[in-house]
Amino acid sequence: LGSTGAMGQYIVPYLADMGYSVTAVSLDDEKPYNDNVTCVKGNAKDKVFLGGLLSQKFDGVIDFMYYTNQAFREYYKLFLDNTKHYIFLSSCRVYANEEVPVKESSPRLLDVSCDPQLLSSDDYCINKAKTENMLLLSDYDNWTIVRPATTFSKMRYQLVTLEAVNCVGRAQKGKKVV
Repeated sequence: LGSTGAMGQYIVPYLADMGYSVTAVSLDDEKPYNDNVTCVKGNAKDKVFLGGLLSQKFDGVIDFMYYTNQAFREYYKLFLDNTKHYIFLSSCRVYANEEVPVKESSPRLLDVSCDPQLLSSDDYCINKAKTENMLLLSDYDNWTIVRPATTFSKMRYQLVTLEAVNCVGRAQKGKKVV
């Protein structure tokens, strides 16, 4: 899901080249990468569309979408009930700055922060950790959480912690840039 996005555009041909049969779902019109790829245009955040798609009972779903906590609460069981294995893309930003190097077992900011404003916010790092919690606390075991570091592609690149377009846009408007 999100096959034409910053990371999806790379994983689709990679899996297809490995011989996997891939259903690439995106809002964009796509041309199949090769015979192993079936392109489906649709909104994966539309529950009717998603339910119809998942009725095909995929071996795996790699989910590159971004959800609010409320939306994810409505979707995650649909994924887990209809997929052999669900791969949720979180972020390395969930980790607190308490260990160097960061390890899989490193504390998450959500779990150690004493900042009530941050903890009650919908900040990306907090949101991702809260959506992770829904999987962690579920009765399901057919999921994996992947926490990629900063991602780059021909579509996007980051400068420090912001997308480049945000940094450049702020600079062009004479605003401060971290």
